[in-house]
Formats: sequence, C-alpha cells, structure tokens
Amino acid sequence: MTSGAQGTGVVIGTGVANPINFTNFEGGVVNGNISLRPSSTVVNIVTLYNGSTFNGSILGGGDPSILNLTGSSGSNTLSNATSLFGTLNKSGREPGSSMCHPPFQA
Repeated sequence: MTSGAQGTGVVIGTGVANPINFTNFEGGVVNGNISLRPSSTVVNIVTLYNGSTFNGSILGGGDPSILNLTGSSGSNTLSNATSLFGTLNKSGREPGSSMCHPPFQA
C-alpha cells in the first residue's frame, strides 16, 4: 500500500468520529503515514505483526488508542514517528518456545 509519488502521503486517515482498526500482517508493506482523528473517546487500534514493514509515521489519535506489536519471533524497529497512543501492547513467543507471552502494557 503506497500513498504519494514518494510514499510519504497519508495512506489511512480519518476526520470523522468512527474508530479505525488497522492491521499490517507479516509480509505487508505500507509506504506512507497513518493519521487517525484525535479524540478523547474513539478507540483506534493499530496492530503491527513481526515481519511487516511500515515506512511512515503513525499518529494514533489520543489516549484511548491502542498500538499492538505482535509476532512469533525476531525483532522489528519502529524507525519513524509513532505517537498519540494511550496503550502499547507487546505479545509474541520467544524463539524456540511454545509459550506465548502475556501482553505487555506500557
């Protein structure tokens, strides 16, 4: 999914008071930004799986919004601006383990 000639435009954005639930699965590539409507009541959810690629900034929309980082192994880096999330959940499995970590909330 790409927005703009250089992949720097807004891929997903909303100006209405409806919640957005966006998931980028393993192998998925997003070239652009996510900008969700600022709200004190709307719960926007962004989920990024290990092995997905996100080349843009993510603005969650405010305190009720949730950022989920999940995957079964490996590591990833959020190299661009990520802000306006009230909750960060991290879940996944340790390499070589069948035990799933409970979600981590920051």
